[in-house]
Amino acid sequence: MDPGMDFQELLSRLALAFGIGLLIGLERGWRTRDVAPGKRAAGVRTFAISGLLGGIVAAVAQGAGGALSIGGSILLGTAFMAFAGVITTFTRDQNKSTGTVSATTTIAALLTFMLGAYALLGDVRIAAAAAVATTGILVVREELHGWVAKLSLAELESGLILLAMTFIALPIVPDRSVGPFGGVNPRAVWIIAIVLASVSFAGYVAVKLLGERRGVRTERPSHLIPDRHAASWQGKHDHVRAIGKGSEFLGQQPPRLAPIAKDSLTRHVPICSMGGPRWP
Repeated sequence: MDPGMDFQELLSRLALAFGIGLLIGLERGWRTRDVAPGKRAAGVRTFAISGLLGGIVAAVAQGAGGALSIGGSILLGTAFMAFAGVITTFTRDQNKSTGTVSATTTIAALLTFMLGAYALLGDVRIAAAAAVATTGILVVREELHGWVAKLSLAELESGLILLAMTFIALPIVPDRSVGPFGGVNPRAVWIIAIVLASVSFAGYVAVKLLGERRGVRTERPSHLIPDRHAASWQGKHDHVRAIGKGSEFLGQQPPRLAPIAKDSLTRHVPICSMGGPRWP
């Protein structure tokens, strides 16, 4: 055990490890509440014990030296592999008996074990937040499946392009002025393009979630849908509604992000009007 960790802190960390397992186990137990006892691989008790087991193994692996040694790391890794083998075997048998194919319970159990261990070795706030996020994802399974089923290819591509603009392209765009008379900062221009695309995409999502009846009509379709999908969208929607008065660029079509990025870099500054951004 870490010399800097007193008994009270050790006890609170073990309680957190147990609570992590209990939280995830409550969702798993509720999900399989109609299954007869003895017919499910893991429920509330199994998950709660799994989280506590991870914490105990981490405490033992940490040992008296404080820092996790090579031997402690081997012990933790071996315990995790043994736990993975056991839980995988039981969930496989459950899938066979129920005629289903799902790895959710297995992955959730493995994550519960590791979060229990991390509650002893790492930041308790991160461990608790990860447990809450995991449980939230498990709870909204039906909503997620329904949302994915309704997602179109154009929407998926637009979202991916926006993410690529933000997390792939933005870090490598030069952050210095280019050109005469002080020039233009490409990074600043790129950020403007991301902001405009994000606003348009957020408007589209809001209209799709809240419906057209909450907005105002616009005669101009969105400029942010991939080119090969634009014709079909244009034929279906001669006009769309936007959220908020005067917002002509918050349309009911997925954002076509490529033209914004291209025009922003080639023309440096977008040309805007009172009705929203218009790209010459």
